[in-house]
Amino acid sequence: MQRFNRGWFWVSLPIIFGFLLFYIVPFGYSIYYSVIDSAVTKRYIGLENYKSVLQNRFFNIAIKNTLAFLLTDVPVLLLLSLTLALFVFSSKIKNGIFQAALIMPILLPSAAITPIFEKISVYTNSQLSVHMLYVWKYLGLFMLIFLSARKAISTEYYDAAALDGANAVDMFKKITLPLILPTIGFAAIIGVVFNLRIFKEVYLMNGAYPDESVYLTQHYMNNQFNKLNYPLLTASGLVFALFLISLTAVVFVIVRRRRANE
Repeated sequence: MQRFNRGWFWVSLPIIFGFLLFYIVPFGYSIYYSVIDSAVTKRYIGLENYKSVLQNRFFNIAIKNTLAFLLTDVPVLLLLSLTLALFVFSSKIKNGIFQAALIMPILLPSAAITPIFEKISVYTNSQLSVHMLYVWKYLGLFMLIFLSARKAISTEYYDAAALDGANAVDMFKKITLPLILPTIGFAAIIGVVFNLRIFKEVYLMNGAYPDESVYLTQHYMNNQFNKLNYPLLTASGLVFALFLISLTAVVFVIVRRRRANE
């Protein structure tokens, strides 16, 4: 057993080294830069950069918009993709072309799809077009995730429930939902990650200084980077990282409590 564990250690050593080199060390440098006045003088100023970031009007607008997009887009995406997955499963659609068409939006380059939604924003508004772009782009992928989770559930559960007189709604509440709840939690976290990545499309559509309704946290950090203001950049990045860690922890707690109550 000891020889087996030692072997796994040597195999995983390059991964551990890479994680330390490319994640932990830069994270440490970020903390260092966030408590100095500039990259030139390197004078320690404590939490002044954090105070400046939290008191900055545009950073607060960015955090508000980012949170609004997350709380709106991710639940809508999960609900629509889960509904579509259950419909596809019940209708027994096995057409590979249909499933390929659903996954195609995520494979298209951002530069090819943003002009379409940029024109849509002319008839609606910038914020609504970003909501539509996010849901359209990732709907097929999340549908396939939920479809795989539904297919993994044994039919014996439903046969037994049918014998007991359960209807479709009862089967969903008592069988389907509890068994795919871990998948929903996983999809929610992935949905948050993908929602943050929508900045690329927003940037292509609206530039570095867009309308305040679509001004995201990445806009603020990107603009600080262009100004070579590394202390404020790292401070805002660490505040944003804390925000994301807290949001992820909330998702984990909700899923765990939900599973414990089943």
